[in-house]
Amino acid sequence: MNEPVTKIDPRFSDPDAVATGWEETHRVLETAEVFWLSTVRADGRPHVTPVVAVWHDEAIHFSTADTEQKAINLRGNPHVILTTGCNHWEEGLDVVVDRTPRPGVGYQVGRTMAIPGARRLLLPPR
Repeated sequence: MNEPVTKIDPRFSDPDAVATGWEETHRVLETAEVFWLSTVRADGRPHVTPVVAVWHDEAIHFSTADTEQKAINLRGNPHVILTTGCNHWEEGLDVVVDRTPRPGVGYQVGRTMAIPGARRLLLPPR
C-alpha cells in the first residue's frame, strides 16, 4: 500500500514550514489515546466529540452506539474531521485527518476489533 500524503496549507503556515512526514504522523496516530471527531448534524451545525480510538490495520477504529449523535450524523453526512495531538503551544504535533469517502472507500460499519458497533475510518493513499 502507498503511504498517505501529508500536506500543509501554506496559507496558514510559516513560508519555510514543511509537512510532517508520514512516519511521524503514523506514530502519532498509533500512540494517541484520545481523538476529537467532528461531524455535521442534519441541520448543518458541527458536532465535535472526543472518542477513544485505536490505529489498527492502517485504519482508525472507534466505537459508537447507533443512537449516538455521531452515528446519526455519519449516516446523514459521511464527511468527517478527526484530530489528535497535544495542548501545548510551543511543542508537540497535532494531526488532522480530513476524510471525504470516495466510491468504494469509506466507512465500514460492523464488528471491528471485536467492538460491537465500531466504525472503521479508512485512510487510503490520496
